[in-house]
Amino acid sequence: MSENRIKKAQFAPRFLSIRDVAADLKVSRGVIEGWLNRGLLPCYELPGSGKGGYRFRRIAEKDLKVFLDKYYSGPKEPVKRAPRSGNLKLLPRDRNVER
Repeated sequence: MSENRIKKAQFAPRFLSIRDVAADLKVSRGVIEGWLNRGLLPCYELPGSGKGGYRFRRIAEKDLKVFLDKYYSGPKEPVKRAPRSGNLKLLPRDRNVER
């Protein structure tokens, strides 16, 4: 009987929280929630969700893999800005010029 439970546990789907998915993809939880709200990434709400304004949603690992293959290209690299020089001066605005 215990062997049967072990076999079922091996094939049971794995569910991830929004926080876990956000940490793995290096994006904010708001980004993940946006994907969920738009229907791009399927999720499951746990029984009892919605009490006190909280929603307990979980994402199946297989659904996440399908989503990543279809839509996600990875986190964007931060834009590197040119170093500031102290030589920039703001000129006074000519108030007599019509716009």
